[in-house]
Amino acid sequence: MTNELQTKVVTLDSREVAELMDKRHSDLLRDIETYHKYLDKSQNAKLRFDDFFIESAYQSGTGKAYK
Repeated sequence: MTNELQTKVVTLDSREVAELMDKRHSDLLRDIETYHKYLDKSQNAKLRFDDFFIESAYQSGTGKAYK
């Protein structure tokens, strides 16, 4: 019998984060874009945008795509 270490990645949708922070979703997305710019300029290889944010999109009932 082997013991395997399993890692579970826990994520939150940006709409959930905006609600938890009592912030408008559009304002949160703007802030995330700002973080992205700062992290891209960072010389620290251990601090990467992709380690914190996973970009995705969804389609509304009207067919419009949103981040």
